Amino acid sequence: MTALITLFALTTFGLLAYYYAPRDGEPPWYPGRFRPFPGDDPGPSSYDMHRQLADLAALRAREETNQSSSAEAPDQGTERSTRREVA
Repeated sequence: MTALITLFALTTFGLLAYYYAPRDGEPPWYPGRFRPFPGDDPGPSSYDMHRQLADLAALRAREETNQSSSAEAPDQGTERSTRREVA
């Protein structure tokens, strides 16, 4: 029984190695080969686009709050320093 399990494990490993081995003329590591649907991957540009849109929305919101606070209290300075003093 142990011999059959060992034979089955070795056969399975050999078939997997044969199936995933690079074909002739193919680079040794091609990650797109393991994806079932490479067209569904949005890619890195989608993340960058969403991040930039979020940054622009945050800038617009900050601009609106600065304009509304300056309209309420024109006497007070709304500029704040972003520099930190190092001790």
